[in-house]
Amino acid sequence: MKDYRLLTEAEWEFVARADTTSPFWFGETVSPQQANYNSDQSYPGIERSVPFGCTLPVDRYAPNPWGLYQVHGNVWKWCEDPWHDDCANAPGDGSAWLQGGDDQYRVLRGGSWHHAPWHLRSANRFRNRPDQHLVTQGFRIARNL
Repeated sequence: MKDYRLLTEAEWEFVARADTTSPFWFGETVSPQQANYNSDQSYPGIERSVPFGCTLPVDRYAPNPWGLYQVHGNVWKWCEDPWHDDCANAPGDGSAWLQGGDDQYRVLRGGSWHHAPWHLRSANRFRNRPDQHLVTQGFRIARNL
């Protein structure tokens, strides 16, 4: 039997950045040719366009340098960690920050097809209750080796 789990918030940001320091793994800005988001709302340097208005197949956009598709946009990705107001005292080893958070909420990262482009930034964080089932939320899983 194989052991699968949600990514921790730190792991999600690590794969979303893919060894970059920019807001997105592909650079300083985002366009509808790079990610699925509400492109009816503008982002610096990018003109508005008609959004798709739904999720898209995972391979619709190029993968990041590590081969992971749609780390930005399409759906918010649930993380293992409960919500903390900031990341100031988060573990430095990439593990889930399970102590001291608000257990009524879990972290979501990555933005979605329905949200504005700034929500897709690697550093952006969101929260929701785990019992909320929305078409803008999904997950990415990791397999423990």
